[in-house]
Order: sequence, then structure tokens, then C-alpha cells
Amino acid sequence: MGSKPDPGWDNYRDFLLPDAERHQWMQDRRSWRFLQEKGDPLGIPRRVDRWIYFPTAGTRNAFVGDVAREGFVIGQVIDDSKADFSFGARVHRVDPVEHIHEVVMNLVQLAEQHEGDHDGWETSVESAPI
Repeated sequence: MGSKPDPGWDNYRDFLLPDAERHQWMQDRRSWRFLQEKGDPLGIPRRVDRWIYFPTAGTRNAFVGDVAREGFVIGQVIDDSKADFSFGARVHRVDPVEHIHEVVMNLVQLAEQHEGDHDGWETSVESAPI
């Protein structure tokens, strides 16, 4: 064992820190586990809301057009030109959360194609049918 100075945090960034996809997987898994602990069967389709932010209204509007073709409903459009990434869209679609990571990563990639940032998702806790 030993230690060496790493003033640039290179070992942390290059070896220990998960990449963006793995980090998203960890967040999705945490939400998935919370739902499961509440007794949610995860396979029940339900509305899942997502928030995505963009640097300009134009990039947001292009994303909104593309995401609508993927079956997402545009729930809210946000315009606040006073901050970075201040043009947002709240979108939702009915999906089971059992395999939510695939859906999230497709949305993340679509947002990135339009210079956007996927800020997360939320949904309801469902109960198994009796």
C-alpha cells in the first residue's frame, strides 16, 4: 500500500469516478429500489415525468419536436433567459419502470443531440392489482 499526490485528481476522474451512463444507471437504480421497497411491482405502466434543460429556445424547440415523435407528451415549456440552460421542457410518457434505464438513456442521448441536459425523472408509486 502507499499513496501518491494527485493534485489534478486524475486517478479519481479516470479510474474511480463512474462515467455518465453508469452514474445515470446508479440514480435510476436508486429510484427503482425506492419504488420496490414501497411494494411497487415496477412492471405496471404509469406516467413518468422528465425534465430536460437547454441553452437556447431553439435547441429546446428542436428537441420537443423530436421527442414528440417518440411518443412523449410535452407537459410544460420553460423560458427563463436569465440563466444558463434556462430553456426547459417537462415531458412525460406512460412506461413501466421495470427497465427504465433504457428509456432514460435514449432520452438522455436525444437531449444531448440538442445540447440539452436530462435533469431526472419521477413517477408515482403503484400497487399490485388485487
